[in-house]
Amino acid sequence: MPRTWQAHLEIAKAIRTLAARDEEEQPRRHIEYALPLNTRDLAAEIAREILQDLRKAGFNPDEPRVPRGQPGGGRWTNDGTSGATRTPTATAGIGHNQGPPLEEPPAIPPKPPATPQALTAFLKAAAYWLTSAGKVAAARYLARLQMLVWLTQSLPYIYAYIYPPKTLAELQQDALNPQPGYNIHHIVEQKSARDDKFSDDMIDGPDNLVRIPTLRHWQITTWYQTQNKDFGGLSPRDYLQGKSWDERRRVGLDALIKFGVLKP
Repeated sequence: MPRTWQAHLEIAKAIRTLAARDEEEQPRRHIEYALPLNTRDLAAEIAREILQDLRKAGFNPDEPRVPRGQPGGGRWTNDGTSGATRTPTATAGIGHNQGPPLEEPPAIPPKPPATPQALTAFLKAAAYWLTSAGKVAAARYLARLQMLVWLTQSLPYIYAYIYPPKTLAELQQDALNPQPGYNIHHIVEQKSARDDKFSDDMIDGPDNLVRIPTLRHWQITTWYQTQNKDFGGLSPRDYLQGKSWDERRRVGLDALIKFGVLKP
């Protein structure tokens, strides 16, 4: 991982160059990936955000730098005319430019895993790592994933997982448009609600349905059935037995926020 702002800037410039090349090479590609975000758009977004962060930190990307080979070489000058230098102190790590150094990403299997369970384990590991990776590291890793034909059908699950949270209205609107990598999720769990005699109109109504990433759906399902001190040592599912619709919905919305699906 790069450890200086200068390195971040160089990477940003390289990404913009690669993004332009990517656009030129599109007609020559033999495989088209039906993904929510293509490589060029992702690279351009990363480059923009890195440059924005640099400016917020007080750096001008167009500012002259001391020539390499001289004292302070490679660093930015103070104002483009004097010889004073500025030494960035931010380091790259978790959260793009803060926190401890990021762990190595999961190894990418060169061939399809032998079992569905192994494939699922890899998809989870890759998706979880990407949510804590810096933007440059994430872009590099995603580019490597896209090179593997055997991952074509699985990549939507990873892309869905790393998408930022949405508003409730957006999630409900998305439920009308199923997509690979996503599940239609009931805010109030359907089975327990039916067991407690709530109507199908309430359970399957548009207010109770949202589209969420499959991997996050699995996390929420596991959370519902795991004992939790916030519910007196009961699992959320057991706690909600016999509770009102409003209480079930409150817990369901809290779960969506907790697992990064719903904006707080």
